[in-house]
Amino acid sequence: MAAVLTRLRAVLVAVLIAGLWACPLAVAQTRDPSGTYVVSGTAPNGQAYGPGTVAVRRQDQRFEVVWQIGTDAYAGIGLMVGDQLSVAIIDRTGSTLFIAVYRPTGQGDWQGAWAGTPGAGVGIEVWQVRR
Repeated sequence: MAAVLTRLRAVLVAVLIAGLWACPLAVAQTRDPSGTYVVSGTAPNGQAYGPGTVAVRRQDQRFEVVWQIGTDAYAGIGLMVGDQLSVAIIDRTGSTLFIAVYRPTGQGDWQGAWAGTPGAGVGIEVWQVRR
């Protein structure tokens, strides 16, 4: 478990560096992504997934993000930098790490890109507000 936490910390540092590099201004929160969404997307191999749910909960300056897509579960820690939410994610088994970046698309929905280890390519994901 310690190795998994060390890997998750490394991914989170990478998220922070990428987010701060992309937006060198002070960390500012323009939108609060807190809520429950219907999630769907396309994996790097082109396979569609979803629908599932993703719940985002604010904890001080960070966000806890939990996905449930079929029998697969994921958890992440995110930070807002400007208008983007950057998230470090781990699967239920602790064997796969992901990095994702999301932006609001309007009307409360979010869209993002993600990549995981091991593997190559980038997936696309959409969060739609439960209406």
